[in-house]
Amino acid sequence: MRNQLTQTLMKKYKCVFYVSILASFLLMGCSKEDNGNGNTNPTNNPGGVSVPDGKGVLAAVKTVTFTEVPGYGVTEVVFNTGTAAFWESSPTSFVNAGDVSLNDVALTFQAESKVYIPNATAIIELPPIVWKVTGGNGIPGFTKEITSGFPDFTGTLPGTVSANEDLVISLSGKVSNADSVFVGVFGDTKSKWQMVSKNTASVTFSKSDLSSLGTIRQVQVTPIKYLPETINGNKFWFVLEEGNTRTYNLMP
Repeated sequence: MRNQLTQTLMKKYKCVFYVSILASFLLMGCSKEDNGNGNTNPTNNPGGVSVPDGKGVLAAVKTVTFTEVPGYGVTEVVFNTGTAAFWESSPTSFVNAGDVSLNDVALTFQAESKVYIPNATAIIELPPIVWKVTGGNGIPGFTKEITSGFPDFTGTLPGTVSANEDLVISLSGKVSNADSVFVGVFGDTKSKWQMVSKNTASVTFSKSDLSSLGTIRQVQVTPIKYLPETINGNKFWFVLEEGNTRTYNLMP
């Protein structure tokens, strides 16, 4: 019964995993001073958040999601995935780069978003991390093995979140092997996020921030490691992410 519950939770939140993944690398196109919803913090220095050059981003993502289910306690779901996007001249216009795989698991090019993601039932073991791209539309073919370790967050996400008080996520001494950290709160109606430096002590979401989100469904902390490399004269951004998510209000 517990295994069935875990599978149900994985299916329920897999789409949110993809949203978070896509948000993480699309945020690289933002200014280093940008936080979610137009807030700014010029003291942040996220290191690879801005990607001004190159021909693509390939992200390997480990996720751990904690959900409290009545009668079962806190259920942990581990899910690994990957995503990629390529462009000839600008990261605002993605192109098809042929066949793309992560650890020999094929990623499918999405005609509408022009982003590569795996099939919903795909199982990807991480590590190792081996990317294979056949190439096309100005993107060269290559095989790249990543040997760097994943970034890590060892903190604890809150068991409950209330719009009646500020939410403070402590990061001090809890983030390692990362360049920046994505911290987000996801609600029914909208979300709030901040991309901060690995050395940031904490991230705060105010009561007014939280009250605008509707029913709060998730809090996520994702440390990110950027590994840019030039291959055949073209720069690519290899990204490692560890998504840590706590879900709330599972039942409507």
